Amino acid sequence: MFSSTSVVVAAALSVSIFAGCGHNADRVELSGTVTFAGKPVQHGQIRFLPIEDTQGPVTIAQIEDGKYAVTSHEGVPVGRLRVEIRGYDMTGITVPMPGTRPPKQLLPEKYNDKTTLTLTVSDSTGYRITHDFDLTP
Repeated sequence: MFSSTSVVVAAALSVSIFAGCGHNADRVELSGTVTFAGKPVQHGQIRFLPIEDTQGPVTIAQIEDGKYAVTSHEGVPVGRLRVEIRGYDMTGITVPMPGTRPPKQLLPEKYNDKTTLTLTVSDSTGYRITHDFDLTP
């Protein structure tokens, strides 16, 4: 038979499994566009890094044809985020291979390594939000 301890452990596990399903109140799905000098960034990456008192992991999304989306159930953390954006020249590159040089960076450092871009996501923003980045040279 089951002991009362095993029933309590089983119940606790069931609650924790179901609690992991669905929307996380501390995260938000985020999508939008990225343009540079008025044109869509064709290939790139956008990173959202928690700063100040914001808790959560770094969130990364690919940019394709000027669009990005963080649509996984995890989303971006609610709070203040540093934003790093990279745009790549993929001319002549079919499949990047380990050990090869990375594609040429098309965006100025002020949008990636030395970024000053930030985004604040509040808990009242909603489950899904859109934010566009119109970058200038």
